[in-house]
Amino acid sequence: MSVLPEDGDVLDQVASVEVTDPLSANLGNIENEDVEPDESAVPDLLPEDTKMEALHSHVLGEERDEQLHVRPSTQQHQLEIPDIRRTPLNDFNGPQALLSLAFPTLFPRGQADFVEPRLRPIKYADYIQHALRWHDGRFARHPTFRFVIFNTLMRAQARAKSGYFVKQHQQRQGLITRDDLLEAFQNPESAEARQLLNSIISQRYILRPVLHPPHRR
Repeated sequence: MSVLPEDGDVLDQVASVEVTDPLSANLGNIENEDVEPDESAVPDLLPEDTKMEALHSHVLGEERDEQLHVRPSTQQHQLEIPDIRRTPLNDFNGPQALLSLAFPTLFPRGQADFVEPRLRPIKYADYIQHALRWHDGRFARHPTFRFVIFNTLMRAQARAKSGYFVKQHQQRQGLITRDDLLEAFQNPESAEARQLLNSIISQRYILRPVLHPPHRR
């Protein structure tokens, strides 16, 4: 670098070699009149329609639109939500494992649901108490599991007590109909409505109090 001139031209000092074209010397004069030109094509990755649609249009004699219709490409993969059934699931149907279906993270293998067959029958209250005391604490820490199981427990108790209440009321004051309940709710100030509603409300004290997880006692 030290021998290079400052702001000088060194092209005359660069070695250069002149080479003749060997192909033109060996091939001679070749006439290219009969040689066909090269052709290339780009495949149509977005066809206008499928083969079935094209066949359908051809059979029915439909006119084909000459303009290219590019189908919009889907940027993100979408997961379709399954249809919601019109009838709700029955919590007391027995054979259907609702807990493991509603909480797959708590039942990763789908086992140990309340409805699974066992050597000895167990009560639902004992089952949820055992679940809340599970060694890893995942059932007690879940934000909605305890509310679901306690709601199911209270409704099961109300369902079991309702038959006894209806029989008692039927023996004392006659049969309760749907129209009687609607009339009591529409006119709660009447004496008959108060008596009926108070008798229904008094039954809530028969239900057991809500059980709390062990770590919140």
